[in-house]
Amino acid sequence: MNLFADDAKLLRVIKTREDCLLLQEDLNTVYEWSRKWKLEFNGKKCHIMELGKIKRRPIWNYLMGEEQIMNTKEEKDLGVIIQENLSLYKHISKISGLSYKMLTNIRVAFHYMDKNI
Repeated sequence: MNLFADDAKLLRVIKTREDCLLLQEDLNTVYEWSRKWKLEFNGKKCHIMELGKIKRRPIWNYLMGEEQIMNTKEEKDLGVIIQENLSLYKHISKISGLSYKMLTNIRVAFHYMDKNI
């Protein structure tokens, strides 16, 4: 398990149904720990993302307690948009767009400034 501030991430290579069971056991352990210490997870913020190009993964519905964890195709982590295919295209597009907007604002600001300054 990886921890950062108020984020936690479980990682496991899934190739077989047994791997799915092991991940579910990990989730159960984390869930029991969180209940013991009264630090419950927000189920709406819990997601499963399958990374990589493996096409024949077992289909599995993971649970956090009694609540099913939803799958996602992308997630924002520490400001970086991660996609299931590990492409950074969407993140780079977003950052480029923000940079272009900032550059436009700077050009407009300098266009109206007094040239004697």
